[in-house]
Amino acid sequence: MNNRSALTILSLAALLTFTGCSKPNGVAPANESAKSERSGSMSRAKAASLIQATNDFKLVGTQKIEAGEDTRQNDVDPPVVNRALQDTLEKLGYLEKQGTQNNLTAKGTEAAKGWSKQEREVPSFPADTWVVPVATGRELIEVTGITGDQGPQQSSLTAEFTWRWKLTPLAKEVVTANPAALAEWAPVRNGQAALRLYDDGWRVVQFTGF
Repeated sequence: MNNRSALTILSLAALLTFTGCSKPNGVAPANESAKSERSGSMSRAKAASLIQATNDFKLVGTQKIEAGEDTRQNDVDPPVVNRALQDTLEKLGYLEKQGTQNNLTAKGTEAAKGWSKQEREVPSFPADTWVVPVATGRELIEVTGITGDQGPQQSSLTAEFTWRWKLTPLAKEVVTANPAALAEWAPVRNGQAALRLYDDGWRVVQFTGF
């Protein structure tokens, strides 16, 4: 065998060895894929999806009003009744004052099909308390940032976001007529979600700013 033949055989052997050891472009080994799944990486879009899926963001917001005897005439003012909302509904034609009575109109009776009447704690109490839905849930506006070291071993992060209530058509009508009646339900708010990584993925474990 001459020198040129020996060099050719050695070159072919080296090429076959290199080809057999290399991996296809764009395909990570199985152990690298598993490492990626367990790395706990988090994006704003993923955080938004987790936040929106919670029961806290599906919570219906309500306020209470009275219909029947106007208890303010007797200085009997039950707690948590939104008097500004009640007065605005009267101006909008949902309630009508008749002497000392403040009763539902035909318009109010129709709207009240979506309300719920609260049982009177005192049977002799002269007015009915209605629970009026004013928001169908919370609306996530934007995840504004994620804090915490997103290293391979990271298991806890905090997502900062902005949100507001999703007002019902009735609530929007009330806010247009009298913003003060539902002042606490209208503005954009800031919130934080504590995120924790479990064996099956990330979960929201606590909210602040509600």
